Amino acid sequence: MRTRQAEPEKEAPTAAVTAAWIVRPPLDAGSGPVEARRWPALVAISVYVLASLIYGLMSEAPWDDDCVTRYFNALRAWSEPAQFFSIWNRPLFMLLFAPTAWIGKTAMMVEMVALGALAGWLLYRTLEKLGARHAWMVLPLLFFQTFYFSVSRNFLTEPLAVALICAGLYALVHRRFGWFALAGGLLPLARLELAALLPLWALVVVMQRQWLSLLWLGVPVMLLALGGALVKPDAGLLWLMDETVGREGDNRYGHRDVWHYFQRYAFVVGPVLFYFLAIGAVERLARWRVDTMVVVQGLLMFALYVVFSWKLDVGNAAGFLRNLIPLTPLVAVWVQAWLLAIGRPAGLPDRATPATIAAAEKQTGKHAKGKAKPRPVATPAKQRWPWWPTVRVHLISLAAVVLIHIYYSVVLENHHKLVREPDPANLVLAGALAALLVLGTLLFCRRRVPMLLRNSLLVLVGVLMLGFTLHRERPNAHLSPERKGITELSRLYKDSYLRQYPLYANHTWFFWPDDLGYPGPNYRTLTKAAIQAAKPHAVFLWENHYAHRLSGDVSERWIKGRKDLVKLAELVSSDYRLSAYLFQKVDTAANDADLLRAEFLVQHPGFLPGYHARAEYLNDRGDFTGSLTMADTMMRLDSTNVQSHLMRAQALYQLGRHQEAVGQYERLLRLDSNYYMAHYNMGSCYLREGSARTAIAHYQRAATRSPKMYQAQDGIGSAHYQLKEYDQAAQAYTRAMRLKPRISAHYFNRANCYYQMNALDNALADYDLALKLDPRSALAMGNKGMTLMRLKRTAEACDVLRQAKAHGFQGADQALTAYCGGG
Repeated sequence: MRTRQAEPEKEAPTAAVTAAWIVRPPLDAGSGPVEARRWPALVAISVYVLASLIYGLMSEAPWDDDCVTRYFNALRAWSEPAQFFSIWNRPLFMLLFAPTAWIGKTAMMVEMVALGALAGWLLYRTLEKLGARHAWMVLPLLFFQTFYFSVSRNFLTEPLAVALICAGLYALVHRRFGWFALAGGLLPLARLELAALLPLWALVVVMQRQWLSLLWLGVPVMLLALGGALVKPDAGLLWLMDETVGREGDNRYGHRDVWHYFQRYAFVVGPVLFYFLAIGAVERLARWRVDTMVVVQGLLMFALYVVFSWKLDVGNAAGFLRNLIPLTPLVAVWVQAWLLAIGRPAGLPDRATPATIAAAEKQTGKHAKGKAKPRPVATPAKQRWPWWPTVRVHLISLAAVVLIHIYYSVVLENHHKLVREPDPANLVLAGALAALLVLGTLLFCRRRVPMLLRNSLLVLVGVLMLGFTLHRERPNAHLSPERKGITELSRLYKDSYLRQYPLYANHTWFFWPDDLGYPGPNYRTLTKAAIQAAKPHAVFLWENHYAHRLSGDVSERWIKGRKDLVKLAELVSSDYRLSAYLFQKVDTAANDADLLRAEFLVQHPGFLPGYHARAEYLNDRGDFTGSLTMADTMMRLDSTNVQSHLMRAQALYQLGRHQEAVGQYERLLRLDSNYYMAHYNMGSCYLREGSARTAIAHYQRAATRSPKMYQAQDGIGSAHYQLKEYDQAAQAYTRAMRLKPRISAHYFNRANCYYQMNALDNALADYDLALKLDPRSALAMGNKGMTLMRLKRTAEACDVLRQAKAHGFQGADQALTAYCGGG
C-alpha cells in the first residue's frame, strides 16, 4: 500500500515550474495532494459547446455588424489577397477563417466555438499544473462571462486574443518558452493594440534566459509587414506604421470619458463574477499577492483600453465593451483563486508545512482495533481564527452587492450606451443573485464547512453564471428593430423580380440574412458615381444608419432629390431609428416612372412599405386624397402597424380634417405610447383648430419625452403667440434656438414677440440675426423695416423696405407709399 510519503509527485511543484513573480500559484496550491479528476472540466466544456451551438443556430443576428463585414471579407480574401493583410480584418482571423468561410457561416461558428473550448481547456490545464484545487472552476468563470459567451461564437477577433493568452499561460507554466513567445508574437495579429503587452512577455523570456525564444515575439509582425508590402506594393515597407501610428488623429468613432469602462464593466462579466471579482480585488491587496502575467498584465490591459477610448485614435477605439474581452481569462484565473481563498482568510498559513504534516501523521496512526480514523487537518496547534479577515470579506461582499445594484439600476443599450431609466427586471434579477451570493459567502466562510456543501456552492456559482448569461444573451438579443427592418427588405428582394437587375447597397447587412451571394458581379457599393453611371432599372438600397459611416457617399437628401429614381418602398423600424428606401432607376427615354411604381405594388401586394412609399409620393404632389386612399389600404393590410395610422393621420391633417386626425393619433398612441411625435402632431392639429391651450399641453408632452426636440418648443411658442402671451412665447422660442441655433425662423418668431411687446431694440436685433442666417427672407426684411419705422429711423426703414419689395414682401408697396413717398 502506498503511504503519504510516497506521493510527492501529486503535490503541485509550483516552485519548479515558474517563479511566483511571473505566475503566482493559487492560495491553496501545495496544501496536499490534488486529485486529477478531469470529468468536471469536461462537463463544463460540453455545456459551453452545446449552449453556444444551440444559441448560434437559433440566432438570426450576430453580435454586431463587424461580424457581417468580416465574414464577407473572408469570402473575398482568396480573390483579393490584400484582405489577409488588412489591419481592420485582423490577419490572424483571416488566416484561420478564410478557408472555413467558403463552407458557410455555420462552419465558421463551429470553428469559433471549438477555438473557445480549446482556450478553456488550456487555461484549466494551466491551473492544474499550478496545483490549484477545483481547477475546473475556472471554466464556468471563463465561458459564462456575459459578453464572452456571445462574442466567442461570433466572427470577432477578441476571442482569438483570449485563446492566445490561454495558450501563452499554458506554455509558460509547462516551461515551453518557444511556444510561449510565439503565442505572444501572434497577439498583435489578432488585436493590434495588444502589441503594448509584448515588453511584458519579453521580460519573462529574458529573465528565464531563453534568448532564442525571444525571436518568436517579433517574427509574426515582421512577416505581416513583409507580406503586406508584397501584396500592396503602393503602400511601401512602412505601410504598417502608416496604418497605425500614422493614423493618429483620424478617428471616425470619437472618444469616451475616462470613466467609461469603469461605469460599465459589470455588464461585461455579469453580476455573479463581478461580486467575487470585487471581493478578490480587495483581498489581493490585503494579502499582497501580485504576479506579472495575471495581475500586472490584466491591469495594464485594462489601462490600455481606457487610454485608447479616452485619448488615442489608433485602432479607432470607440469604447465598445467587447474590447475588454481579452481580459476574460485573466479575470477568470483571478476570481477562481480568490473564490476558493474566501474560505481561508489571511492569517492562516498558505499551505501545510512539512512539520504540520508530520504532526498530523503521528496523530493518525492505526488504533488498537485496526480501524484508521480520518486524518485531521494539518494546521498549527492553538491557532486562533483570524476574525478581522473574515469580517472584512463579509463587509466587502455587502459593498459588492451595493455596486451591483448601482450598475444594474440602468439599462445598457447597443453594448455600450447607458440609458438612465430604471429597469425593474434588471434590479430584481441582480438583487436575487446578490442575495444568493451573500448567503453562499456566509456559508463558505465558516471555519468548518462540509466538503459536499463547499463543492455544491462552487457548482451553484457556475449555474448562476450560466443562467444569467443564457437569459441576458438570448439567441436574438442582438436582433435590433433596425436589423429586423433590413432583414425584411432582404427577404423580399430574395424572391423578387428585382433580382434580375444590378443592386447597389450602402451596407452588407442586406446580404447577410439569407446569404444572397455577396460579393458577386450583381452587387455593388452605393455611391453617387455608381448611381449616375447605372443603367435604367438598376436597384438601390439606402438606409440611414450606415450611409454616413461605412459605405458610400450618398446622403438621404441627395438620393431622395434625384428625378431619375423612383422610390419603390419606404421602411421605418419599430423604434423609428431606421429609415430604409428601395429605389429603382427610371428609363428617361421611356418615362416609365409610374409603371415601375405600379409594377412593384402588383408584384408585392402585401408589402406595407410599398404603399408607404406610394402615399409619400402622392402627399408630395399635393394629392392628399390619393395619399389617404393608400393609407386606408395600409390599414386594411395591418391595422396594428404604427406607420399605417401615421400616414392616415397625416393625410387627414393635410385635408383639414383635424379632429379626425386627432382621433387617428389617439389610436396610434394606444398601439405605441412611446411615439412622442404623435403628441407634437396632435398639438399642431389643435393649434389649427384654435385650441391653443390644448395644443400647448400636447407640445409639452412631446418636449418631456424628447427634451432635445426643438420643434416642440417652437410649437409652444406659436401657441402662446396665438393667445397673445408674447412674453411666454419669446421664452419658448429662446429654448428652441438653444436646441437648434442655426434656424432663422426662431429669431424671426422671437423678434415678432418683442415687436408686439414694444421691445423694439430686441426685435431689431433678432430680425438682424434672422437675416444673417437667411439673407433672402422677405418677411424678416419687411418686419425689420417696420420696426425701424417705429423707432423713427425713417431713412433706414425705407431702404430696408425697398429691399423687401425686391424680394417679394407683400406689404412693401403700402408701407412705402405711406412713409417713403411712394417708392
